[in-house]
Amino acid sequence: MTLEGEMTLRLLTFAFIGIFVIFPCINSLTFLAEKSALHIETKGKGLRVSVKAKIDITLLKVRTNFQTLEDMGGFFKALPYLKEGSTLKTKFGNALEPGLNHLKSSEKLYTHLFSFTEASIEDVPKSSCIFEFNMIDSSTLIEGVKFLEARSLELSGIEAENALKADKDKMESFMSFITAFNSICADWHNQMATIIGELDTLDGLQFPESLKGKLETATCLTGNGHEFEQITVLSTTPIKNGFLAELDVGIPTSVKTMIHLTPIHYDGVRLMGESDKIYFAKEKNTTVIKLLNCTNNLIWINDRTPTCQEIPLPTICQEGLMLDHINKILTSCPFTHSTPQIAIRLMDEGILIQGNDLTVTEDGQAIMDDTPYIIYSDKTIILRSKSHEMVFPSQTSTASTTIVKSRLTASDILSMKNNAYWDDFKASFNIYDYVEWLAIGIELILAPMAMYGMCLGLKNRVTQGKMQLQAQAKRRKRNQKETKALLKGSRV
Repeated sequence: MTLEGEMTLRLLTFAFIGIFVIFPCINSLTFLAEKSALHIETKGKGLRVSVKAKIDITLLKVRTNFQTLEDMGGFFKALPYLKEGSTLKTKFGNALEPGLNHLKSSEKLYTHLFSFTEASIEDVPKSSCIFEFNMIDSSTLIEGVKFLEARSLELSGIEAENALKADKDKMESFMSFITAFNSICADWHNQMATIIGELDTLDGLQFPESLKGKLETATCLTGNGHEFEQITVLSTTPIKNGFLAELDVGIPTSVKTMIHLTPIHYDGVRLMGESDKIYFAKEKNTTVIKLLNCTNNLIWINDRTPTCQEIPLPTICQEGLMLDHINKILTSCPFTHSTPQIAIRLMDEGILIQGNDLTVTEDGQAIMDDTPYIIYSDKTIILRSKSHEMVFPSQTSTASTTIVKSRLTASDILSMKNNAYWDDFKASFNIYDYVEWLAIGIELILAPMAMYGMCLGLKNRVTQGKMQLQAQAKRRKRNQKETKALLKGSRV
């Protein structure tokens, strides 16, 4: 059997044993806790989609309908039972002002809407998947005007205020007209404000959340995975009577759900490995714990369903995690110093409390247990740190209070701290930094020696110079004596 096959068989054996070992121990706490579901994309597709927003009503027609509504406001104010001095005038004389104000604003918005179009451009969508929609539902304006015109006719036929008050049906029609006018004008204004906001967002190469529901009705996007789709806006173009956006849409076609395991902190120390987009995880109904790197660099991948690659854990460490074997984990897994989240809501609705200098109360009663622990309570839990307070309302799914404590001893925690010191040192160790410092140290040692050598050499040169001068002087004296002796001999 190959080494790889042996390793696989060994892990499967431990996983099988772990089923019987772990589950009886769910009432205690060690190194990891089940935090949340982790959705991982295992298969997906990337689609090019052209979104074409159209305007199906002219600016002139809009202004005509707006003018009809403004005239209707004038007609309302001129009703005989709203003349000056009447109680109805005092109470309802300005009843249409909200609608008329929305009307004025809507006309400006509709004019602004045309700034997103360009009459000279007949652009063709670049994708075979095309989704078209109308920027404005013109029927709401046209039919709304017709409806109000019909209701306004019901306001005529009565001259006196008392007669209107006495006629229950007429009074009801009067009140209904006010409500309908203001409501229709507000709806029209909100519709235009919404589409302008959406086009502004698209023009900034961002896809608005409010358009997702519409986009998902496109036939080329039918299927599953829309809750995790990733939409990238590639380009936008103003066109004749519309606005065109080119999208790249990523949709996961196969998603695997795993369980994200959060490391538990003991005095600021936890298992090393988890960081931004790197998670401890396991599949449902298994004990095989993996470290997954879920960092993505593809535009089609949504962060809520990332693609993940497994980071190998030391074999003995992985076995220890599967069996929840404290000694194996302490001796084989790396640890690190880290600042914990003081409270985490877990998958089973328990609250993981961890960290130091915390005050925890349950329905006003202090909980004195040492952290970390998981609490399940049918009462209100209040957690206070030096700078913050968190309130957790009672859980209806919890029948009574349960506190799950850690199985680690003080000796185990001390061992974690010692391991974390050396593991952090090894993780941060950079040989090049130490080589640089070593070079500086050697230079500091050699520099005085070099200076001493230079001084000694200079001294020797001076000494040699003096000795040469002395030798030359002696030689001259000797030559002089010899010359005198020769001259004396020649005279004799």
